[in-house]
Amino acid sequence: MSTKSKNNSPREGISHELRSAETWRERRAGLMMAAIGVFAAVTGAQYGVGTLDRIGPGFFPTALGVGLMLIGIAIALTAHVAQDGSKAALGHITPYRPVDWRGWVAIVAGILLFILVTPLLGLVPGTFACVFTSAMGDRKMTLLSSAVLAAVVSAAGALLFVWGLRVGLPYFGS
Repeated sequence: MSTKSKNNSPREGISHELRSAETWRERRAGLMMAAIGVFAAVTGAQYGVGTLDRIGPGFFPTALGVGLMLIGIAIALTAHVAQDGSKAALGHITPYRPVDWRGWVAIVAGILLFILVTPLLGLVPGTFACVFTSAMGDRKMTLLSSAVLAAVVSAAGALLFVWGLRVGLPYFGS
């Protein structure tokens, strides 16, 4: 039987250091979200928020920005609380994983494809290209599942923006 107690194990020092690193990572992520929210709220307010009876073009981005800012602040303030009650406090630390560049590249490429394809070929092909390319950043997605996802999102986007909201974007072609 070991004479060491759970509190004096050599692993606890490592666990505490990793928890501290995770806490700071969570705080930075929360503060970054809050900063993006402030930027969105300030930029959206420049377009005119309007009133509740006549909502202006800046209302939605301003509201989303304020919401994002509040969520980011909540994440930053509660980062240490979440770490204390998680598996990390029990010594089950998730090991550091390198950045998944495939995902980053696929998402950025998807956004760029949407920007390039939509004015030339229309909303449906632009959305399809964006979603399909971005989905391929997930290593679990197959070509077929990415295509099905892209088709569903393209159809839903076309129905929502062109038919539902009557945004002046053509389905196909320019």
